[in-house]
Amino acid sequence: MRLRSAVVLLAAVSAAAVLLLLVLFLPRMLAARAGAAADAHLAAARRAQYPGATNARRPDLAKAVEEYRQAIELAPNRIEGHEGLSFAMLQLKVTAATSQARTDVDFTAAVVAGRASAREALRTFYADLEKRYPRVATVQWAIGRLSPDNPRPAEARYRSAIALDTSFARGYYEMATLAGTLEDRAKAREYYRKAAQADPTSAEYAERAAASIDAADRVAFERAMNDLLRRFPKSNQAAFILMEAARRASSPEERVRILEREHREYPDAGRSLQLFHAYLPVDPDKAASLAHTVMAAPSKGGWARQMWAPYAVCADALVDARRLIAARRFTDARALLDRTTPRWPCGAVPLHLARAQAARLSGDSSGAIDGLIDLVVVQRTAAIETALFDYAAAAGRTREAVEREIWRRRTARAQPMEDFALARLDTRTAVRLADLRGRVVLVDFWSPG
Repeated sequence: MRLRSAVVLLAAVSAAAVLLLLVLFLPRMLAARAGAAADAHLAAARRAQYPGATNARRPDLAKAVEEYRQAIELAPNRIEGHEGLSFAMLQLKVTAATSQARTDVDFTAAVVAGRASAREALRTFYADLEKRYPRVATVQWAIGRLSPDNPRPAEARYRSAIALDTSFARGYYEMATLAGTLEDRAKAREYYRKAAQADPTSAEYAERAAASIDAADRVAFERAMNDLLRRFPKSNQAAFILMEAARRASSPEERVRILEREHREYPDAGRSLQLFHAYLPVDPDKAASLAHTVMAAPSKGGWARQMWAPYAVCADALVDARRLIAARRFTDARALLDRTTPRWPCGAVPLHLARAQAARLSGDSSGAIDGLIDLVVVQRTAAIETALFDYAAAAGRTREAVEREIWRRRTARAQPMEDFALARLDTRTAVRLADLRGRVVLVDFWSPG
């Protein structure tokens, strides 16, 4: 009897142990299986969306959309699934909408219609998904991204995501981006900081947090920059933060030192041009040396020689002109610079300033001032403006008189803008520039991609 009781007790304990193990580990096993299945769907989606340059197949965007949907159903907390679905849906709808466009106006209207269709399809999908996963922060974040033109609904969703998961770094990041769009720099800075704290493994969040620090707080910025460089020394963000430090430099010499470090530690970042432009007004010999070094590098190929040739011409001319000016051969320096026609943006400003300096030192102050006025009419920079008003003051010309002359020449150069027609973003109807004749129109050329 005792043996039977012991056997029964042992069986009960064993059953309880098995049940406990199931309770403890079954959710993890199921989650791992769902995660593996989601990975497979994500991989299939990417193959359909990006078949590769060597693959003759066209992207199968409908399949990509379906695979991303399946991945999200299995793992709704995976950010990459939501991002992939959003972009694949946009590609699918815009491609379908623009396939029959025949004119620029038709194409623009079709793109707008395609975007609206993609957004509506995504809203339908997420309305159903939210019912099944109301407590998943990533779902709230994804819904917020469906309102890019209306910050208030987006902000409400991002706040919901953060409330559901206070460690959801992407939610803080989106809030920071939104605050930046609304010109609230203090809020943006705070949310970038929280994103970096929530995910200390992200170089991107660390870089954004550092770059958002107020320019006046050099100590805090340098501390954050050095921390990023220590933790993510090989990342693109390390190069980015050095570029930001160069932008904040208090002197041309400091900017050169920072860019030299960036160029030395991140030679593959492809930002030699920034260092060239920093060198040119400070040390044109180094600018010339850099240009010729890049042109001669075998790894760069013919494109580098073609692209850098105008920069080398500018730097060489400035080096020679400064030597002539140092030798008091002002007329020769001016003649040399008159023969050099810099191509924008390969360093025109230092050459024009050197030309004006040579003209003034040769006794032609009026020619120096007139040349700088012509330059300000088309390219007004702080360096040109400073030189212009300094020369004008030395010649007894007031700032007001110079400004009037600038506007007189600017008006004389003005030409009527060519008429064009584009589709309105709100109504999708065509609008022509000629329809706005007699009204003040600001034309802003930009690219969304």
